[in-house]
Amino acid sequence: MPFAPNVHAFQLAIALALFVGCVAEPIRVVQALRGSLGKRLGVAEAGRRRAARFFYWAFPFWLALLWALLNVKVLGSCSGDTCIGVSLPAFPFPFLYGIGELVLLAGRAPVAPR
Repeated sequence: MPFAPNVHAFQLAIALALFVGCVAEPIRVVQALRGSLGKRLGVAEAGRRRAARFFYWAFPFWLALLWALLNVKVLGSCSGDTCIGVSLPAFPFPFLYGIGELVLLAGRAPVAPR
């Protein structure tokens, strides 16, 4: 029998990652503004600046995601193709946020073995 991936598990993983990113984005922006972004992880200053840049770029798209959620799910003010038009400005958010997290993790200093 050929391998058949569980599509619902994949969709659940994507939805969970998007939810975590939506919750963490404003926290990351506040950390970047305060200068505490990545300090506990031991990220170098250059890595923190690069990651903060991605989090800053992702913030307006995060706001667009909230706007789309409000219009589509809460108010129900769109149907069909108009929902795509309302959601379109939010599409870059997960990519910018994900790249910011990867840059933050890549900037960690190597840990010396004990």
